[in-house]
Amino acid sequence: YFLRVAQRYPAQPVGDDAYFAYLQCLDDMATVNRSELAQGYKEYLGRYPQGKHADLAQTRMDAYTNSGR
Repeated sequence: YFLRVAQRYPAQPVGDDAYFAYLQCLDDMATVNRSELAQGYKEYLGRYPQGKHADLAQTRMDAYTNSGR
Protein backbone atom coordinates (compact mmCIF):
# COMPACT_ATOMS: atom_id res chain seq x y z
CA TYR A 1 0.00 0.00 0.00
CA PHE A 2 2.73 2.50 0.96
CA LEU A 3 4.61 1.94 -2.29
CA ARG A 4 1.44 2.35 -4.35
CA VAL A 5 0.66 5.69 -2.68
CA ALA A 6 4.22 6.90 -3.31
CA GLN A 7 3.99 5.89 -6.97
CA ARG A 8 0.61 7.52 -7.52
CA TYR A 9 1.36 10.77 -5.68
CA PRO A 10 5.13 11.29 -5.98
CA ALA A 11 4.99 15.09 -5.83
CA GLN A 12 2.67 15.24 -2.82
CA PRO A 13 3.85 15.25 0.80
CA VAL A 14 1.99 11.97 1.29
CA GLY A 15 4.29 10.42 -1.35
CA ASP A 16 7.36 11.25 0.74
CA ASP A 17 5.83 9.82 3.91
CA ALA A 18 4.49 6.73 2.14
CA TYR A 19 7.80 5.86 0.49
CA PHE A 20 9.65 6.23 3.78
CA ALA A 21 7.01 4.13 5.57
CA TYR A 22 7.50 1.44 2.90
CA LEU A 23 11.23 1.43 3.63
CA GLN A 24 10.63 1.23 7.37
CA CYS A 25 8.42 -1.82 6.82
CA LEU A 26 11.21 -3.45 4.83
CA ASP A 27 13.67 -2.46 7.54
CA ASP A 28 11.59 -4.28 10.13
CA MET A 29 11.67 -7.51 8.13
CA ALA A 30 14.52 -9.86 9.01
CA THR A 31 14.52 -11.31 5.49
CA VAL A 32 15.59 -8.10 3.73
CA ASN A 33 19.35 -7.71 3.63
CA ARG A 34 21.10 -4.46 4.36
CA SER A 35 22.41 -3.93 0.84
CA GLU A 36 18.81 -3.94 -0.44
CA LEU A 37 17.83 -1.50 2.30
CA ALA A 38 20.78 0.76 1.46
CA GLN A 39 19.61 0.79 -2.17
CA GLY A 40 16.06 1.60 -1.08
CA TYR A 41 17.20 4.53 1.03
CA LYS A 42 19.37 5.72 -1.86
CA GLU A 43 16.31 5.66 -4.12
CA TYR A 44 14.34 7.57 -1.50
CA LEU A 45 17.04 10.26 -1.45
CA GLY A 46 16.95 10.39 -5.24
CA ARG A 47 13.20 10.95 -5.21
CA TYR A 48 13.02 13.23 -2.19
CA PRO A 49 16.44 14.87 -1.68
CA GLN A 50 14.85 17.55 0.52
CA GLY A 51 12.25 15.21 2.02
CA LYS A 52 11.18 15.18 5.65
CA HIS A 53 13.06 11.96 6.25
CA ALA A 54 16.19 12.72 4.20
CA ASP A 55 18.54 12.95 7.20
CA LEU A 56 17.42 9.63 8.64
CA ALA A 57 17.46 7.99 5.21
CA GLN A 58 21.03 9.21 4.67
CA THR A 59 22.11 7.91 8.07
CA ARG A 60 20.56 4.50 7.45
CA MET A 61 21.93 4.29 3.93
CA ASP A 62 25.44 5.05 5.19
CA ALA A 63 25.14 2.53 8.02
CA TYR A 64 23.77 -0.23 5.78
CA THR A 65 26.31 0.43 3.05
CA ASN A 66 29.11 -0.14 5.54
CA SER A 67 27.72 -3.36 7.00
CA GLY A 68 25.94 -6.49 5.84
CA ARG A 69 23.12 -8.62 7.16
